[in-house]
Amino acid sequence: MTLAVVYVLVNVVRNRAWRTLALGLALGVAILIPLVVVQTWWFQPHPEMLEMLFSGDWGFRGQ
Repeated sequence: MTLAVVYVLVNVVRNRAWRTLALGLALGVAILIPLVVVQTWWFQPHPEMLEMLFSGDWGFRGQ
């Protein structure tokens, strides 16, 4: 994934496609900001899920 991002970035800069770069950054921010807001709203009342995700213990409850 990182290699793909670097490849696209080098390709955009090499071809001087600044409009494409600006559009990609704008779309990325437009998608990322609402995602972070919704995640924050959901994880605030569910801190046990966040703790489970970071602990690495993904066992299902009741097993």
